[in-house]
Formats: sequence, structure tokens, C-alpha cells
Amino acid sequence: MNASGGVESPQIEASSGYPEMDAAALAAIVNFTYSPARNDYDEPVNTHGRYTFRFHP
Repeated sequence: MNASGGVESPQIEASSGYPEMDAAALAAIVNFTYSPARNDYDEPVNTHGRYTFRFHP
């Protein structure tokens, strides 16, 4: 996650076992935006995060 509120370099940590679902998760996460973390000077900074997608039949 970057200081601009976007996601950089998303990765699949554990495959769902279905390549199409893994690809859908990656496609979704690159469109996420968020309020970036801030340092002690209230400046936006890069950070790491994890998001879990749960697929239901």
C-alpha cells in the first residue's frame, strides 16, 4: 500500500486452488483505495497490509 492510498504489488499469499478466483481477487485489490498510514509528522507513508477474500459457492 502506498502513501497515495493505492495498492502496489499485490500478491496471492495462499491460492484458492482456482486460478480464475485468484485472478479475480488480484483484479479487485488493485482497485482498492484507503486512507494511508501516517508517521509522527502526520505525513502519509507506505505500509504493508493483508486482505482476505472469501469466495462462497
